[in-house]
Amino acid sequence: MPIITTKPAYETPANEKLPNATDASELFDAFLQVERRRLVERLRKGRELSRRIYGRCEGQKPYGHYSAERATLELIYELRRNRLTSREIAASLNGRGLYARSGKPWQAAIISRIIRRAK
Repeated sequence: MPIITTKPAYETPANEKLPNATDASELFDAFLQVERRRLVERLRKGRELSRRIYGRCEGQKPYGHYSAERATLELIYELRRNRLTSREIAASLNGRGLYARSGKPWQAAIISRIIRRAK
C-alpha cells in the first residue's frame, strides 16, 4: 500500500516570500511610475520644441496667429496709426461686421492688448 504524505511538492525556504496581491500591486505601481516619468518627459520635450518653433507653446494663440485673422490685425494697426483710440477701433471693426475670434463684438480692452503686444 502506497504511503500518502501531506508534504508539498515544493517547499519555500523560510527567507523566501511567495508572491501575493500586495507584491503584484507594488509591481503595477512601479510600472505606472515609470510610464508617468516617460510621459512627462515626452510632453516636456514637445513643449520645448514648440517654444523653439513658435516662441510659445501654452495657452491661447495671440490674435493674428491664424491666417484668417491677419487682415483684421493689419486693419487694427492701420486704424491705430491714424490715431484712433481702442474704443473707436472696436466700434469701427464692429461697424464693418468684423468680430473677434470668439464671434463676439470687439471690445476696447481686447484692442488695447493687441496693440500693446505689437510694441
